[in-house]
Amino acid sequence: MRTLVTVGLALTLAQGCVSKSRYSALEGSYDDAVAARDRAQSEAEACAADLQQSRQRNQHRAARFSTVYDGLRKVGDRGLADVRIEDGRAVLQLDGDVLFASGSATLSPDGTKAVVEIAEILAKGDARFQVEGHTDSQPIQSREFPTNWHLGSDRAINVVLAMVDAGFPAERLSAASYGSVLPAGDDDAANRRIEIVWMPELAEVLPYRRMLEQLEQRGERTPGAAE
Repeated sequence: MRTLVTVGLALTLAQGCVSKSRYSALEGSYDDAVAARDRAQSEAEACAADLQQSRQRNQHRAARFSTVYDGLRKVGDRGLADVRIEDGRAVLQLDGDVLFASGSATLSPDGTKAVVEIAEILAKGDARFQVEGHTDSQPIQSREFPTNWHLGSDRAINVVLAMVDAGFPAERLSAASYGSVLPAGDDDAANRRIEIVWMPELAEVLPYRRMLEQLEQRGERTPGAAE
């Protein structure tokens, strides 16, 4: 195309219609137009590639969310834990009195069974979870557990270890203790609990919350919520 235009300009120049300087200016304008077209085409191709990558990321996030959501629903439907959405977080709450004897961080047989079943359900996919230990406000001050922080920590760690023993990848788990500082209510029994919290990646937090909002707008119940 450029050759044809150049030839045309040359013929025009030869016929004396334009000066040599005018010819050079026209040729330069044409080159600039071609360069601008090429830049625009490159930018359009880059935008299309970015859009495709964004779509793929969103599809991946939606698939991950669906896997986690299905797991949470199974846990709630089987009565293994109370499942709720709180402050934009998906939380599984396990009764501490079922998992542990009073003042102990050793999982009971029934507690171990429940934790193993939860681990097997949540192990699907690649989601990360944090196990959080919560206690009541009664001081403990035992040799093994000087404070409720220590008790909550050991309980959370033992739940993590039980999940790992059940096949849950260790690199996708963490443990934390809140002691008695985040009570669920005024009931001591309700405050003695283990919470397993889904920890989405930072880049997924906003899309994750949007997905929750979309589910609520469509009238779908959150996992484990009352009918």
